[in-house]
Amino acid sequence: MVPRNVVAIRKCLGPAIEIVTTLTNKNSTATLLDHPTGAYTGMRTMGKIGIMDFTGHTTRLANSLDQIKFPGTGPLPSPTLSSSSFTLDDKDVEMEDPAATRGLAAMRRPDIMKSETTDLVREGLKFYYKNLKQAVRN
Repeated sequence: MVPRNVVAIRKCLGPAIEIVTTLTNKNSTATLLDHPTGAYTGMRTMGKIGIMDFTGHTTRLANSLDQIKFPGTGPLPSPTLSSSSFTLDDKDVEMEDPAATRGLAAMRRPDIMKSETTDLVREGLKFYYKNLKQAVRN
């Protein structure tokens, strides 16, 4: 059977980085739901040759990640009463867990996001087309 999709996941093992690739015969919607954190990049693949507007795409990923704040596991910010509803203080909205800030700092830089995503896409496409050739031969 010809594989429909490949999932490439970047795992950090201390200082080492491993890219794990797996095949799936699920449709694109199921693949997106199973792996929402990175599926968008793969869905933009154009044939074998590349990603549509790859630089623009990775820049958007980095900029979006830069705007997302991960507050950690501490107590929730306390709401304050405004004229029409409960709102959060600006200081509460902008606070981020220091571990998240450190861990995501590199991926929030467009140049590093592009480099890391390039490696993932390259490995994923190589794995997919290698398995596609084997499936076609069988």
